[in-house]
Formats: sequence, structure tokens, C-alpha cells
Amino acid sequence: MERWENQRDAQQERMTEEERRRSRRALRRKREQQRRRRLIAAAVVAVLVLGGGAVGIVHSILRDAQTANVGSLADSGQAGSDGRITERLQENGAGNGTDSAADESSTEAGTDMSRTDGADDDESGNSTDEAADTDQDITFSEIAQLDTLNSPYAILMDASTGEVLAEQNADTQMYPASMTKILTAVTAMESVNSLDEILTMPYEIYATLYEEGASMAGFEAGEQASVRQLLYGVILPSGAECCIALADLIDGSESAFVQRMNEKAQVLGMSSTHFVTCTGLHDAQHYSTVRDIAVLLQYALQSSDFREIFTAHSYSVAPTAQHPEGFTFYSTMFQSLGDASVTGGEILGGKTGYTEEAGLCLASLAQVNGREYILVTAGAPGSHDTEPLHTIDAKAVYNRIGEATNNE
Repeated sequence: MERWENQRDAQQERMTEEERRRSRRALRRKREQQRRRRLIAAAVVAVLVLGGGAVGIVHSILRDAQTANVGSLADSGQAGSDGRITERLQENGAGNGTDSAADESSTEAGTDMSRTDGADDDESGNSTDEAADTDQDITFSEIAQLDTLNSPYAILMDASTGEVLAEQNADTQMYPASMTKILTAVTAMESVNSLDEILTMPYEIYATLYEEGASMAGFEAGEQASVRQLLYGVILPSGAECCIALADLIDGSESAFVQRMNEKAQVLGMSSTHFVTCTGLHDAQHYSTVRDIAVLLQYALQSSDFREIFTAHSYSVAPTAQHPEGFTFYSTMFQSLGDASVTGGEILGGKTGYTEEAGLCLASLAQVNGREYILVTAGAPGSHDTEPLHTIDAKAVYNRIGEATNNE
């Protein structure tokens, strides 16, 4: 009996020893799995922090995770494996922030890899969104190609939001010529009681305008006209007599009215603008930027009355004593443009400008693939008698946008 009991005790002891060995092996396997998870997590962090430069590190780390001896891993402890990872990251330019991120990720990975995966997805998603936004901005500038235009000054703006989409020398001082008349019209509209108010065209204004070679709408001295008719005359045929008549009606003189215009410009944030005339005729102290003109036009288009005038192709004046059959004037932009259609849409309206010093200028509005854009260009070479490079530039930009956004 005693012998049997001794054999049983020895067998139990052997079983206990075998269980202990199995337990140790299981513990080593568990530790190995945890360390592999830490290695994988550190590899993920390396990719996120270092990008493409971490590829070699990741291969090395994962190779270690697959080939490392279980016993040596168990004996080396966490510091050994993390130390090798840290050393490799430092060799490739990663700083302490990477080490901290690797340690933090390793700790979480040892208990729950799904949490690490989720965090990586979120972080990667945010980075992707930011990259996409940057790419979109760059792509839009590349689409517009403003640096290839005939006009040295140019800006493209979202007409609804005022967001600048592309620009070229947008803050460089230039002469706006008759683009000035956009502010002339806005100031007049906001200063009268009614657009249907009637006034008589002043006799004294014509001699100077003829002498200066100003463009005219066709109203004659002593002719009666409404404010609305004069506003169409300001924007469509760029009539200087309409500008001066409105200035006299509202403030008694052009200089007083121009002061009102400059005050309005400051309210709108047109900080690089100073006007001397309401017609845009050249003066060295009469200047603006294409950015300021775009800001002005975006504001003006919020008025339904202004938008109706700005987008008209022509306007007919009712019969008067001076014009028994009435008369019609036409938009200088549409006359210069010819076909207003562009890829995916059309040019809706615009205000041209020209003086010898200013070159050919244009502030235009277009709808392309359901979105409205403002394009302001200035300084294109030429004159009224040459190729209309300002409208050619506008069509080029809007066509490029139409082709690029056709599938959006």
C-alpha cells in the first residue's frame, strides 16, 4: 500500500510539474502574442507618422515579429522589443513624439487591437479629408490657369459665397477704367428714393465729356430720363453722361458724389481702392485691384435690381421729345463677346472697361454646371479696335471650369 501511495504521489508530482510546464508555455505564448501586437501597433504608428519613409522600418519590425525566438522574447521583456522599435524610428528621423505614440499604441494593442484599428481609421480619415481639400484648392487654381491669360491681373470668385477660388496679382494696384461704374450704379441705387424718379439731362456736362472722348449711352441734353433708364445706360453702353447726371441729381456735383462712392468702398472693405471720377476716366489717383472689384460685384449682385441690369443684353428707352421713336442701347460686353455660351453654361453679364493706361478690363458673371462665378481681369493689351482679349480670357477660364467640373 505504501509503495502504491508513493507511486501515486510521484505521478501527481509529475502531473503537477507537467501542468506547470504547460502553464509556463501558455504564458510565454500569451506574452509573445502581446509583444507581436505591440510590434504591429508600433508599425502602424510609424506609417502614420513617417508616411512612405516608414516602409523599410515596418518590414523590419514585422519580420522580427514573425521570426523572433519565443524564449528570447520572453526573457527580453517589453523594454527590449520597444527599444528596438524606438531605435529604428530614431534612425529614420522620428522624434520623441513618435516614441510616445508607439508606447501608447502598444499598451492599447496589448489588450484590444480593435481599438487601435478604430483609432487609426479615424486619424487616417481626417488626414485624407484635409489632403482632399488641399488637392481641390490646388486643382481649381490649375484649372483656371490665370497665369496663362492675356490679362496680368485676375481673380476668380464664387459668386454666392465670395470665396476666392484662384487669383493672379489680385492685390496689385491697377486702373479699373469703366469697371468703376459698378460702384457708380450701386451708390446711385442706394441713394435715391425711387428708381422711377425723373430728371432732366444737364446741358453743361456734354462739352467736357466729348472733349475727353468718354463713351456715351445716347441721351441728349435737356432729355428727360428716369433713374432706372440711366442705370441701364451706365452699365450696358457705359454711358458717361448717365453717370454725371446721376451724380448731379444726388449730390450736386461729381466730386461730392465720388466722395460718397469712396465711403461706400471703405464700408465694403475695398481697402486698396480710391476713385477720383464716377466715370472711370483716367487719373493717376484713380485706382483699385481686381480683388476689390470682385468684392464690389459680389455685393452688387445681391440686389435684384442691379442683377437685372447687369445681366441685360440690351435696353430700349421709351420715346421722348429728343427721340420720338425711342432708342435702344446694347451691352458692350455681349457685343464684344458674341456667343455667350461656355462649356456647361453661359456668361450671364459683365462690365467692360478700357483706357489706354488701364488696358482692356472685364468684370463678369457666369453660370457653369450649376455654380455661379465672378471673374475680374484687367490690363489686357489692346483697345476697342483690336482683338477683345478681355472677353477671350473670360471664355477661356469659364470653358476650363466647365470641362473640369462637368462630371461633378
